[in-house]
Amino acid sequence: MYKNVYGNSQFHPPTNGSRTYYVGPDKLYSSYASPCISPNIVKNGDRIQIRQRASSQNALRNPQYTSSNFERYQNNISTSNSMQFPQSRNGEIYNGQYIQLSPKNNTYNDNYSSSNSVIVSSNTYDGISQQYYNSTKPLINGGPVVKKKEDHSIRKAIGKGINKGIDLIKPKSHTKSSKVIPYLPNNVISDYSRTSFDLSERILFCDEEGGKRFGTVTYSALLSSPSLDNFIGIQCDDDEIGYGNGELNGKRYFLCEDGKAAFVHSQTCWKMSDYEYQRTKNEEKKAREIAENELKRRLKPDDQVLVKYLEYKKDAIFEYSFISNDNRNYAIVTIINDRTPPTWKKISRSLASIIPERIMTKIEKNHNSTAVVPLSALTIKTPLHSSPKRIIDYPMPIEPSGAPPSYVESFQHEPIMVQQSNSHYQQQNHQGSIKHFGNIDSGIEERPCDPCKNYDSLIGRFKGIQGHNNSCYLDATLYSMFLQSTEFDSLILEKKKTSEDIKEFSEVQRILKNEIVYPLRKFHFVRADHILKLRVLLGKILNDQIGMTENEKDPEEFMNALFEKVFKIKPLLRLRNNNDGKIHDTFFCPLIADDSWTFQQSKLMNLQYLFDRSIFSSTIELAEIPNLLIIQLPRSGEVKIFERILPTITLDISNVVNTNTKLCRLCRRNVATEKCPECFLTKECYLKDVFYCSRCFKDSHSDGNSSTHVPCEVITKNPSSQPKKILLKLSAVLCIETSHYVSFVNCNVNSATPENDRWVFFDSMADREGLSEGYNVPTVKQVPNLSKWLTDEGGRKIYELLSQSGWSLPEHGDYDPLLKRLLADCYICIYQYTDELNDSERGYIKSSSRV
Repeated sequence: MYKNVYGNSQFHPPTNGSRTYYVGPDKLYSSYASPCISPNIVKNGDRIQIRQRASSQNALRNPQYTSSNFERYQNNISTSNSMQFPQSRNGEIYNGQYIQLSPKNNTYNDNYSSSNSVIVSSNTYDGISQQYYNSTKPLINGGPVVKKKEDHSIRKAIGKGINKGIDLIKPKSHTKSSKVIPYLPNNVISDYSRTSFDLSERILFCDEEGGKRFGTVTYSALLSSPSLDNFIGIQCDDDEIGYGNGELNGKRYFLCEDGKAAFVHSQTCWKMSDYEYQRTKNEEKKAREIAENELKRRLKPDDQVLVKYLEYKKDAIFEYSFISNDNRNYAIVTIINDRTPPTWKKISRSLASIIPERIMTKIEKNHNSTAVVPLSALTIKTPLHSSPKRIIDYPMPIEPSGAPPSYVESFQHEPIMVQQSNSHYQQQNHQGSIKHFGNIDSGIEERPCDPCKNYDSLIGRFKGIQGHNNSCYLDATLYSMFLQSTEFDSLILEKKKTSEDIKEFSEVQRILKNEIVYPLRKFHFVRADHILKLRVLLGKILNDQIGMTENEKDPEEFMNALFEKVFKIKPLLRLRNNNDGKIHDTFFCPLIADDSWTFQQSKLMNLQYLFDRSIFSSTIELAEIPNLLIIQLPRSGEVKIFERILPTITLDISNVVNTNTKLCRLCRRNVATEKCPECFLTKECYLKDVFYCSRCFKDSHSDGNSSTHVPCEVITKNPSSQPKKILLKLSAVLCIETSHYVSFVNCNVNSATPENDRWVFFDSMADREGLSEGYNVPTVKQVPNLSKWLTDEGGRKIYELLSQSGWSLPEHGDYDPLLKRLLADCYICIYQYTDELNDSERGYIKSSSRV
C-alpha cells in the first residue's frame, strides 16, 4: 500500500513484482505489489491521477472509479483537477525529474540531451492551498509528464515529514492588508499616547512575543476602528514583522515598502531619543556608582578634601560618609577656618543615630563649620600633588545632584584612591551649564508687562517655563499664578519692602518680576536657569537648599513658603466658625470628603457640590468675599477619593459668605430665614437650594417625608440689604499624575461670559532635546471648548457619557483628550473674584439645582 503526502490516498500497481512509486513532491513512502487500485486513485493510461479537489470528493470515494469502468467516467476524470504522477519504469523521479538508473550499478544518468521529451498540459489543483497550477516538465526518454509542485503553502501542510534538504519555497508573498500587532499589557513599555509621536520619528516597539524591534512612525492620526484609537502606523526595519504597505481594512493610511507595514499600540513603543537618553543615563549612573563605591572604599576620616558644591569652593576635612534612603552617597565635612556656606545643608539631629559618638562629639564642637554634601563633590588633597585631584572620574554638574539626605538605613566610611582630574568637569563653568538649557533665552525684562492678549502666541513648543531637575511643581504653579491673572501682582510683585521683611526680599522679588513673570508675559518663555536662581535663593531662605533645588515638592508647599515666609502677605481667606464666631486666617481651602458618597458620585464629583458639602460639614462660613480662593481637592496620599472631579467654571459662594443676605430658593423674592440641613444631607442639591423664607419652608415640607425636618435659623447681619449673587471665576487648575505637575490656565479670566473662555494646557517637561547633556522642552497646547464642558450643562453631558459607557469616558468623542486628564488629575483650583462676572450676574441665578 502507498500513501501520498496528504495521508489519504493509496494505490497498488497493477503489475506483479515490486515497483517504486513517488506520490507527492518529495517523499518515497513504500513499495508493494498488488493487483488492485484504490478507489481514490484513477488510472489513465500511463498516468495515475490522485483526486484532491474537495468539491469532487463524493465522486472520488465511489468504488465505480476503477480501471474496469474507466471508460464510463472518462469525461469526469479528464476534466477534473488532480495531481498527476507518472509510473516509474527504468528509473526514479528525483526532485521532480525522471532519472534513469543504470542497470549495472544503479547510478544516475543525468544525460538529458538524448531524451525525447513529451509535454502534456494539465491543470493541477492543490487541495490544501486551493490554488491551480499549470506547469509541465519535460522528462527524458519519452517518459510521462510530471507535474511539479511549487507553492509555498504545501510546506506547511506536509509539516515535518518533508525532506528539509529540498527547498521549494518561493519568496515571501505579502498581503495587502497591513499587520496589527495586538496590544498586550505585558508589552507596555511607556505611557505615550498616539499624539506623542511625530511623523518619521524613530521608535523601538514590542512584537507579539515581547521582542524589541525598530521602526519609523509613518501615521499617527486616528484610525477608522475605535478599538485602534491609540495605535500608530509604522514602517518596520525588519520585514519579518510587517505585512502589506499601509492598507488596513480596505483603507489606505500610509505608503511604505511592501511587507514592512504594521500598526502598533502607542504604549508598546518607546521613542529612540528617550531610549538612548535612558540608556546613557543608566550607564552614567552605573559608572557613578562604581566610582563612588571605590571612593568609599579608600576614603579615610581626617583626609583633607576640596569641596565644590553650589557655587562654593571650600577646603575641608572629611569626617564621615553615609547612604540616604534613596541610595545616594553623602559626606559629612568640616570646613577649614571658615563657616558653612548658607546654601549647604547643616547637620541635623537625626544624624546622631547613625554617626559614631566620637565623630558626633567632634561635629558638635564645630557645628557652624560642618555640612552635608554629596560624596561626588569631593576632591582629595594630598602632599604628593600640588593641585587637588578629582576623586570621581565622571562629569559633575555645577548645580546639586541627588536627593536631600534623609539620614536613614545605612552608612559606610573607608579609604579612597586619588584619581586623575576630569577634564570635562574642569572646563565646565556656569556659562557652560547654561548651554544645557538650549540657545533660547528669555532674558531680563525690567518694564512691567500685562498678560498677553494674543491667544495664539501662547501656543507651541518652547512656550511657558522650562522645567529642570524636578521643578515641575514650581513651574506649573508660577505659570498658573501669573500668566493671565494679575491678582498676585499686587500681593507679591508690587509689594513694598518693610522693616519686618527678610533681607533677601528684594532679590526674590527682582528675580520673580524681571526674570520670570515679565519675560513670561512678553516673550511667553522662561529658561530654566532663571528658575534655578529662584530655587537656590529660596533654599537659602528656608534652610533647605537641597530640597528646594532637587526634591519634588507640592505646589501648596511652595506657595505657602512664598506667601508666609518670603513676602509675608496677609492670608487670602478668612473663615468664621459658626459655633463660636471666631475667625481663622489661612491661605488655602482644603476640602473635606467624608465616606457617604454614592457610586455615581465617586465616579464623577462636582466641585461646587463638594465645596458646599465641605463648608457645611465644617460648620464654617467665609467671613468676607475673597479676591482669591485656592482650593485643595481631597486625596488620601496617592489615592484619589474621587475617580474624577469636575472643576466648575464658576463657583457660587453666595450662601457661604457670612456678610451676604441669603435669598429664598422658592419665591426668590424674600430673604431666607431658615435652612434645612436634612434636605441638604438627603438630597443631591447645592447648599443654596436649602435656604427658605418661613412661608416657603412650610409649603415645601408639608409632605410626609419632609414634615419632620427641623430647620436652622439663618441670622442675617443686615436684613435690609439686598441678596447678592457672588461668583468666583476659575482661573487655573494644577494637575498631578505620577508626581508630575501640569496646569490648565484660563486666558479670559476677566470676561463676563465664562462659557466662552479659552484655555491652554502647560507642561514644563513635555519633550526633551538631546540625551544626558540635553534639556527639557516646555510646551503649551490649546484646549478647545474646555469652558463649555466645565458648565452645568457640560457636566450633565459628561455624566451621561460615563453612565452610558460603563463609567469610563469613551475613547472617541467631541471633547479634547486633555479633558480626561483634567477630570482625573485635578489637584488645586485657583478661583478669583471678577467685577465683570458679578456685575452681569447680579440678581439672576442661572445654575441648576441638580448636582
